[in-house]
Amino acid sequence: PQVVMASAMVIYQRVYCISSFKELGIKDAVLGALFLATKTEESLRRTHEIISSVDIVIKMDRGYPLNCIDIYGQEYYDDKSSMFESEMVILKNLGFNVQVQLPHNLAINYLQCLGLAKHENIPQTAWNYINDGLWTKAYITFQPQTIACASILLATRKYGVCLPDNPAWYKVFDANKDDIDCVAKMILQLYSNTFGRVIPVDNRELKMYFEGSFENHVNNEKKKLIKQEKEKAERLEYHSRENDSNTDQNLYDDSKTNLKEETKITKEGQSAWKRKNERQNRTSETQRVDRGFDRDTKRTAGIMKKEKEVEREINIPGILPRNTRIVRRVSNYQSLKGIEDTRGLLNHIEKMSILLIQRTMMRKGTKIQLTNVSIVRLKKGGKRFEIACYKNKVSEWRNGIEKDIDEVLQIDQIFINVSKGQVAKNEDLLKSFKTTDQNVIIAEILKKGEQQVSEKERANKLENMYRDIATIIAEKCVNPQTKRPYTVTIIEKAMNELHFSVKASQSAKRQALDVIKQIQASNSIPIERVQMRLRIGIPKSKEIKQVRENVIKLVSSVEEDSWSNSLGYELICLIDPGQYKPINELLQAECKGQAEVTVLSISDSREEESSFI
Repeated sequence: PQVVMASAMVIYQRVYCISSFKELGIKDAVLGALFLATKTEESLRRTHEIISSVDIVIKMDRGYPLNCIDIYGQEYYDDKSSMFESEMVILKNLGFNVQVQLPHNLAINYLQCLGLAKHENIPQTAWNYINDGLWTKAYITFQPQTIACASILLATRKYGVCLPDNPAWYKVFDANKDDIDCVAKMILQLYSNTFGRVIPVDNRELKMYFEGSFENHVNNEKKKLIKQEKEKAERLEYHSRENDSNTDQNLYDDSKTNLKEETKITKEGQSAWKRKNERQNRTSETQRVDRGFDRDTKRTAGIMKKEKEVEREINIPGILPRNTRIVRRVSNYQSLKGIEDTRGLLNHIEKMSILLIQRTMMRKGTKIQLTNVSIVRLKKGGKRFEIACYKNKVSEWRNGIEKDIDEVLQIDQIFINVSKGQVAKNEDLLKSFKTTDQNVIIAEILKKGEQQVSEKERANKLENMYRDIATIIAEKCVNPQTKRPYTVTIIEKAMNELHFSVKASQSAKRQALDVIKQIQASNSIPIERVQMRLRIGIPKSKEIKQVRENVIKLVSSVEEDSWSNSLGYELICLIDPGQYKPINELLQAECKGQAEVTVLSISDSREEESSFI
């Protein structure tokens, strides 16, 4: 930025008011002044940017080839060290007084006060005079307002504009007439001076300058650098020609290689074509079956009759009741072949239905997701066996709701991999199950196999079971202090504090009983099982008092206790549900089946809401 440039020039001039060229070379002073100016004006630049800029300016001044300095070379590291050292020297010599006040802003304000800010030429001309004044010693000898007034004076005289005399315009801006004239003469004298093109930038060149050999040194260095540039250009041209020739040779070699590869590919293509024809010949029978599926088989009355016969035989074991369309199409095609035996026809239908399901499950050997199939898997004898079932039918069959196994199975077949359509071999079935009867094997897989469930279904099942466990606990337990049941939300919170995880293999009731014990052990909330109300009748006998004492030991609290000479002993009490079985067994053993145990209520808890006062 221009502010950094102006500040650096002022700092540079201040340096040589105290130091000498021998103590601090011109190049070192320029580097140090620029580095300091970027800091004081808050316009930071990288080190290599400053060094590269100074190096380019020096080369332009001397007519050297404009090559950027190598930031990894020794010259760059020397300049970098010199810049840091120069910064410290400048700060030391100037006493850290490196703040610069420039007259640019003052000149703009003065022009506005004089009504010349909107003039066509005066503002820009005054600005140019201020910048040219940086080449003089005015910035280190006069105040900024004096320099601003001198630039305005020169600009107005150039364009013939008169300035106020009564009172004098410069007095308003706290400037002196003599100082303004002195600064104006410095700037005008600058235009009449002639400057040498080449300037010594370090102590070695400064010594040559005083000895008179500096210009010869610069010319020799210039010739040397130009010669190096020419040699470098020739080397690059030679390498480029060599690379071009190598490229041509490589292209020739590549063309020969490509020709060989094309010949090889052609031979491989011919072999692949032969293999393709062989595969087509092997699958011709399957293709004919596919073409048969697309025929309209209802063109003759005989085909219609055969179709009805097949539909009547659908309920025969081994035939898919849900694949009626497949049965019709296969039977129609086979009727054209002249198959009259119903049993042979049905066996062939079964094979073709398996083929169709395999084709729907496989597409060029890739595995597809089965969205409407529930797979039941069983590992036995080191092999994995699978069957394809309908969703929700497996659980119904296991619970005894569904009796017809054909309604459970998608297909009456055992697979190694259902998704790929790989059917299990009879050898594997015989080795693992000791039989080849598929009905027996399918029943065992349905009973003992693991049903494949998706992640969402499994998560939903566990979530529902978690909720069921909390609901059971809320129904079976109360707060022992208030005798009121807990809400399901409070129970779930207590289960979360226990870090309880649901076990899908156990029932919700069994897990609920375990959770109750864990909550009681942790004392997270006061909880106890809800009490059962019983009425116990003990017949009159010699051991009635002993039986009564044994029963009361198992009772939580006694509500009514009465004796009768004719009926014996009657007790109404509250017990823990876990004590019902021991009490019943005790009475049956002691009273020989004559005692009566009646459950008056399963739960004794206060369901009503408390009233607000």
